[in-house]
Amino acid sequence: MVLAFLFPWLFRLLLPLTAPLRVVASLVLAAVPGFLIGIPFPAVMRLIAASDEERASAWAVNGCASVVATVSSALIAPAAGIRSLLLLAMAAYAVAAFVALLARRSWDRAN
Repeated sequence: MVLAFLFPWLFRLLLPLTAPLRVVASLVLAAVPGFLIGIPFPAVMRLIAASDEERASAWAVNGCASVVATVSSALIAPAAGIRSLLLLAMAAYAVAAFVALLARRSWDRAN
């Protein structure tokens, strides 16, 4: 969430730099949230996917959500701005975490 508010300031700060330094800074700025975004899926797989069928379903949902998110972000960013897109993405991750916890609790009760 902090990055959603820091990005505009950071971009203005990076504008005077030379192109190679802006590329390096952009890679670093993209790597941090990219790494953090990559953590939830394997963590949720450990929580909810006990069988091969559940793992296959989780991969299918992840693939579908990736396609929908890619297309949606390309439409939302120009219309609403990057900050809005980042906040919407955080909300989507929060909803996904909540659903994963509910699925885990439901699975624990069933077993």
